[in-house]
Amino acid sequence: MNSCARLSIQPPVAKSAYPRRRATWLPLLCMLALVCGACGTAEDASQDADGSALVDSSATLDVTHDSAAEPDTPDTYTPDTFVPTPPKAGSVRLTFNDLPTHWLAGPEALWAGKWQPFFWAVPPDGWTIEVHVDHDGDWQPSEVPTVQWATTADMESIASSAHTPEDWTSTDTGHTWRTRITSSKLTPGALVLGAAVQGVAAVPVNLSVAALASNVDPFETVDSWLLTTSRDLVGISVKKKDDGSVAVWTPEPWKPNGTSDLQDALGALGFMGGGKAWTQALLAKLKRDVSAHLRAFYHLDPKTGAVGPDSVRIQFAFEGDSDVPADLSGWSKMAIGGEDPTYDFTVPDAKFLFGQATVDPWNQKANNNTGKTRGVFTTSFTRFVLGNPVLVALVKDIAPVLGGTPYGANADELAWLAEGWDPKSLPKGPKQDRAFVFSAVWKFLVLAIGAVTAHEIGHSLGLVMKGLPPYGLLAGATKGPGLVTAVDTYHIDTAGFNLMQPGKSFSANDLLTSQAKFNPANLAWLRRRLVVLKK
Repeated sequence: MNSCARLSIQPPVAKSAYPRRRATWLPLLCMLALVCGACGTAEDASQDADGSALVDSSATLDVTHDSAAEPDTPDTYTPDTFVPTPPKAGSVRLTFNDLPTHWLAGPEALWAGKWQPFFWAVPPDGWTIEVHVDHDGDWQPSEVPTVQWATTADMESIASSAHTPEDWTSTDTGHTWRTRITSSKLTPGALVLGAAVQGVAAVPVNLSVAALASNVDPFETVDSWLLTTSRDLVGISVKKKDDGSVAVWTPEPWKPNGTSDLQDALGALGFMGGGKAWTQALLAKLKRDVSAHLRAFYHLDPKTGAVGPDSVRIQFAFEGDSDVPADLSGWSKMAIGGEDPTYDFTVPDAKFLFGQATVDPWNQKANNNTGKTRGVFTTSFTRFVLGNPVLVALVKDIAPVLGGTPYGANADELAWLAEGWDPKSLPKGPKQDRAFVFSAVWKFLVLAIGAVTAHEIGHSLGLVMKGLPPYGLLAGATKGPGLVTAVDTYHIDTAGFNLMQPGKSFSANDLLTSQAKFNPANLAWLRRRLVVLKK
C-alpha cells in the first residue's frame, strides 16, 4: 500500500528593518520548514500473525494469588511496600525509558472512534528506570532509590540484591536517578513497577514484559546504511517570475545531465560557483555535517559514529568512504538527491514531497531507497527556497538565476569549507557579511537534509507503526496523551520538534524552543527498550 504525505507551508512574514549583519540569522526562521519536510511512505512488509498473548498490564496484581490465578483488576493497587511516608522535602515520580509521566498512568487514546486504554511492553532487560525527586534548596537523598515490582508469578525486590548504589547515577543534585535493568529474571506477563526514595513512594506504573523475539526485534544486529549522493536522474530548469520568485522544474522526459541531482540543487541555490577543488570540498563538508546530525539523532559517537550502550544499533557510510565494503549485501540504502516524482509543475502551487521511503515494520530486511520514487528529494528543497519571494531575498546575492555571485567563485572562499572555520576570523566588512550568510544558510540547509534523511530512514526502520501500544506506537491515533494533532498512519505529532512528524505538523516555535529528535517512545523502540508486538 502506498501512502504519501504532502507539505503546504505558509511563507514567513518579511522583516526589512534588519541591518545586513543581523539578516544573516533570518535562515533560522526561513529554513525551518525544510527540516521536517513532507515525506511519503510505502508499506512493504506484511504483519505476520503471532499466537502469543500477554496478560493485559492495565490489570494490576493481587500478590496473594498463585502464579496460575487470574490477576485482580481494581482501579488502583498499591502494594504495602509502596506506602509513602511524609517527605521532608519534595516528591517522587517514576518513569521508564524516559517516557513522560502522562503516558504512563492509565493512558487512553482515541482509536477507531473509541477511547481505548493502552500499555507499554518492555523486554526482560535492557530498559531503564528513572526516579525523579522534586525538592527544594540543597536537600539531596541520602540513599539511592529502592525499586520493587510485582509480576504474575511473585513479588520481587531488587533494591539491594540486584541494584547496588553503583548501579544508579544521579543528575541535577539528586533530582533524577537512573538505572538500567541488565540482568533481571523477569518473565513475560503483566508487571507493576514501583519505586521509593527514603520511604517516599512514587505512583506505581503498570506495564508488561515481553520477549524480544527475532520477528519483533528491529536491531538484532547493527543495521548498516549506505548514503548515496551521485544519483543523476534529471537536470533542473529555473526561471525568474514577475513576483521575484523562481520557478523550478525538471524537463520531460527525464534523462541524466552528467551532474548529480544533489549538485544541481546546490548549484541552483548558489553553492557551486567554484571549480573541481571547491566541488569536492563542498561535498565533503556536506557529508561531514549531515553525518554529524545523523550521529546526534541516533545517539552514536559524535566523532566516530560508533555504537555505544545508549545508541541505536545503526551505522552510516557515504558512498566512496574508505570503510565501505565491496560486498553491500545486507546493507540498506538511501539516496540524497533527486526530484519528487509526484510533482506536477503545470499545476499552479502544486504541492511536493521532500522525501519518500519504504516502510518496513520491525525493520525485518534491507531496504533500497535509491530508485526514482524513493530517497531525499533535494530539488524540492531548491524549489521551496527559490519559490518563495521572502526566501529569495536570502539568496539573491548568490543564486545565478537572480544574477548573484555563487559561493566558490572567489578563490579565497575555499578556506570557508575547512572543518572548524569561523566567519569571525575575517575582518568586518562585506566579505565577512557574505561569509556569515554562507555559514547561516548552510547550517540550516544541512540540518534540513540531515533531518529529512533521518526521517526517511526512520520509516524503513519501522517508524511509525500504527496502533496502540503494545501493538503500535500511537501512529494513527486521533487523540491521546502527548499527541498534538492527528496525522496520517505512518507519522506522529508529539510535543517538540519530533523527527517523525509530517510537514503539516511543522511549527517554527518547536524549532526555536527544542532540538530535532525522535520522541521518547520512538527512541526507546529504536534502542530496543520497548517491544511492539504482532497481533
